[in-house]
Amino acid sequence: MSRGLCLFKWLLNKDVNHQHQVMKQ
Repeated sequence: MSRGLCLFKWLLNKDVNHQHQVMKQ
């Protein structure tokens, strides 16, 4: 369960970082 939660957070952070990059461009 902890491993799945870490994966979920990683995907969420990855998506957020992608959105920030789009905003900068």
